[in-house]
Amino acid sequence: MRSTTISGPTSSPIKAIAMLAAATIATASADGYAQEALERALADARERSTFVLVDAFTTWCGPCKAFQTDLQTGTELRDALADLVFVSVDIEDSTSSVFNRKHPVSSVPQFILLDPDGVEHGRITGYGGVESFLAALAEALEDPLPVDERLARARADRSWEGPAAIASHHARRKEYEQAVPHYMEALDRGAPAEQRLDLLWAYLVGMGDGWATAADAKSVAEGALAGPAEVDRYRYRLYFLMKQVADRAGDDSLRQPFIERAVEEARATDRFDRETELRFDYAHFVMNDHAAAARARRDALDLRRNPYAMNLYAWYCFEHRVCLEEAERIAREGCGMDGSPGHLAMLTDTLAELVHLRGETAEALRLIQRCIELDPENEYYRNQDTRFHNTMADEGEPR
Repeated sequence: MRSTTISGPTSSPIKAIAMLAAATIATASADGYAQEALERALADARERSTFVLVDAFTTWCGPCKAFQTDLQTGTELRDALADLVFVSVDIEDSTSSVFNRKHPVSSVPQFILLDPDGVEHGRITGYGGVESFLAALAEALEDPLPVDERLARARADRSWEGPAAIASHHARRKEYEQAVPHYMEALDRGAPAEQRLDLLWAYLVGMGDGWATAADAKSVAEGALAGPAEVDRYRYRLYFLMKQVADRAGDDSLRQPFIERAVEEARATDRFDRETELRFDYAHFVMNDHAAAARARRDALDLRRNPYAMNLYAWYCFEHRVCLEEAERIAREGCGMDGSPGHLAMLTDTLAELVHLRGETAEALRLIQRCIELDPENEYYRNQDTRFHNTMADEGEPR
């Protein structure tokens, strides 16, 4: 089945960190529980005349988990946070709605620096390890201006960095429509090419929110393609964004010439064989070579072997009638793995289609009944059950 696809010392900083983190990570039924933990952190900061650092995270975020691991297992992070009040907030928890309205977050992790009055003084976006985080934290604490003063300073800056800083402020808060004119101004002032990628991402979000069009995104992407590649994997990142634009617009022509230029870049840097998603798109959309596209999907399974990824491969093979024996073998393997019921049901349905294709309708029917057990609310599988029953009746086979 197709898948749908951010100063005083403290006597016990570790205790404070652990207590506050536990309070915000735990599931709670009362709305505003996370906000209560933040308010306790702000009160603590007022007593100690220091800042609060909020770790805005999600449970599924890999870099978020890496930060927490480094915090628990090493001393550098704990030492750096000793003069601050630290609190973690799961932005997807139902108790975080008040925090999310005051401090919207566009990506995780974000580390938000607040003064004791709750006024934002800066953000650190992402986590790339202890060394880079400590450098970013030292920079934020070196000049911790309130956000309004920081924006006023940026508006007075006549270089490209001024509007770029304003655009970045809005983007980190998911205010992409407000960010767009500042990205454009930064580019007019000679900002580096990477700003075009940030502008393109803003338009991609805007397409989903209804204030931007595919034509807006295409215009920016064409300008980016014409300019120099000033950052690593620039053409690949451009292609990846336009891939999402094309998917959102339902227009595969928007992928070209971005795929071809990304392939040129990947081959020039000996990365093409490792870029399985790029290889797939190139084979499928440019070369119309379904067997090569299936091989790219197959290679991707070495990196992510789970029922969802297995279904992507097996369903593609079924749709395009390539590598059918291997597709069936991998589908059977995936159906025996642990996974979400929904993903397992999709893969089981794909296996049913594969065995039905070679005439084993009775087995296909048994597999569809397993899909119904896994995902009983999904009407699609009941329709499949009817379809296979009808096929057996037409063939004169007993039910």
